[in-house]
Amino acid sequence: MSETVAQVAIVSPLATLDRLFDYRIPDRLREQAVPGVRVRVRFGSRKSLMDGFIVTCGEATDPTWELQDIDKVVSAVPVLSAQVWALARRIADRQAGVASDVLRLAIPPRHARTENAWWSAHGRQLPPQDEATETGKTGKDPQRTALLVRAGGQSRSVDGISRWYPLWVLDVLRRALAYSARGEQLLVLVPDHRDAGFLVSCLDGLGGQLRILRMDASADAAARYEAFLTARAGEADVIVGTRQAVYAPADRLGGIYLWQDADPSFSEPHAPYAHARDVALVRQALTGCDLVFASTSRSTAVQRLVEVGFAQPEVLGVPATVIPSGSIIGADQAPHPGLPEAAWRMASDVLARDGQVLIQSARRGYARMLLCGTCRTPARCASCGGPLGVAVEGAPWSCRWCGRQAMGYRCPVCGDGTLRFASPGVERTSRDVGLAFPRARIVTSTGDTPIDRVTPGRAVVLSTPGVEPLAEQGGYDLVILLDCARMLLHEHLSTVEDAVRHWFAAASLVAVGGTVLAVGVEGRLAQALRLWRPEVFAADELQERRAAGFPPARRICAVTGPVGATRHTVDLAGVGADVTIIGTVPWDAPGSDPHRSGDGLHERTLLTVSYARGEQVARALKAAAMQAAHHFREWGVPRQPGQSAPVRIRFDDVDSL
Repeated sequence: MSETVAQVAIVSPLATLDRLFDYRIPDRLREQAVPGVRVRVRFGSRKSLMDGFIVTCGEATDPTWELQDIDKVVSAVPVLSAQVWALARRIADRQAGVASDVLRLAIPPRHARTENAWWSAHGRQLPPQDEATETGKTGKDPQRTALLVRAGGQSRSVDGISRWYPLWVLDVLRRALAYSARGEQLLVLVPDHRDAGFLVSCLDGLGGQLRILRMDASADAAARYEAFLTARAGEADVIVGTRQAVYAPADRLGGIYLWQDADPSFSEPHAPYAHARDVALVRQALTGCDLVFASTSRSTAVQRLVEVGFAQPEVLGVPATVIPSGSIIGADQAPHPGLPEAAWRMASDVLARDGQVLIQSARRGYARMLLCGTCRTPARCASCGGPLGVAVEGAPWSCRWCGRQAMGYRCPVCGDGTLRFASPGVERTSRDVGLAFPRARIVTSTGDTPIDRVTPGRAVVLSTPGVEPLAEQGGYDLVILLDCARMLLHEHLSTVEDAVRHWFAAASLVAVGGTVLAVGVEGRLAQALRLWRPEVFAADELQERRAAGFPPARRICAVTGPVGATRHTVDLAGVGADVTIIGTVPWDAPGSDPHRSGDGLHERTLLTVSYARGEQVARALKAAAMQAAHHFREWGVPRQPGQSAPVRIRFDDVDSL
């Protein structure tokens, strides 16, 4: 009779431990040691205690091995489901990472008091998983949709109170009710906790008997762990969360709904750095669930999925009238500070009818840049060279990088000590608009002080991109995209794509029959706005990226480490055909001055690879990095405990370009 053996995934960032290890289950732990539970095991010659998860139970992988006993079952709750383990393994392999890092994102730290209270209240209701390969396949023909959401919405009465709901919220509700009726769950991913709170509040009012669960980092550790346990028990019809909720335990998963996939909040800053969109794609492939990428614009990544036939395009809502300012004679004249002539005239007409105006301003603060009052030379900090600005009205001049005040500033060119505002932020624009429309209510929404909704009545709302509030009266009568040209000035691969995303997100808040004025945009971007065809822009942008060999046409990988180590790792990997090495450049070590071009000790090698060979190359680079761990002294890097290699591998980071 064979002994009962558990295969354990050890919690460690070391790539050498990124596999399952056999441990004997002693008689005293037979009832507790089931797949999914947390355990403590002894490992290595020093028999150090390490944390882990039981993935599966069965016979030994190699009967000739002498196995160690599991030292302790930390908790009887099987927190790791078979579906999440399969997902973690696939993501780690895809990203050249370790499954342990994925599990750290998927499973929150144990909160013993919360767990004990929850376990007592629920009893042993979490079924253990029998097979690690079980992934929860639905067996249905999945729908994969790229949904464009235009302007519009509906007013619904809840408890006698009428509120305006945007189209995407109503679409989520419709899908959630359909999945719930079939006994399935819907996982909704939104960019940040503000969006999560907004959606949950809407669904709470409209969802009737739907069990809605929120999973994001806005709650404390106890609340986050309780939400995780609730999801693990299957006690939610709709799970709403931010990027890490893509790993939420949902064994009856019917669909994944990802809102605004191009938002940078979906990029994971922790190893193995998998974007929530990519995790959703892998999870859809594993489970066969539906997948919806819904947004007010079209990202180039989703456009690629449409063009290869993976996702079917759909449109929701109606286009509004968009007027590029270049089509209006005299539009760029500014009789009032902060507003061009066309914007001031159109806003005046709307406010005369007690309407509402939304003005999107690109920059927060009061004045982001100061110039010499005489020669117009940009004013810079004498300490670090950073630009001088004014954070709020009446504040002293200070450096935007180091924060030091610029007392007694003198221009290094002409010696003058006066400064003038050159780049007004939303606070300065709000002041100017208040002077232009003294009888209107002025509302300001920024990332520091966001506003969700604006009550009916004459108002001008000024907002930085991404935090535009909803107009309760059924949308804005006029949306002014004030800083289109300024939003195109950044030097980044996705600068134009990001600007278009922000423009359409604001434009989608206009009322049916309302107008959008785009100031300072022309050419193909003006055409995309005027026709309300963000997908046409996305197709053109993707074609340019494809011609250049840039993502998302190809996957990109950044290998960073000590000088000499990155190219050595790439050479060891033998990446072969269909891989383009862009080059190697000096790079900053972690924690170094972000304004320096390099510390002289580190470098970064960039390469691109096709999607077909992406995972194969990831495995090869991971293996090469493990070999490079033997060369710490060669690269002049002191080895730290728990450090597996002198190089870091990161796939799919568009910020690399």
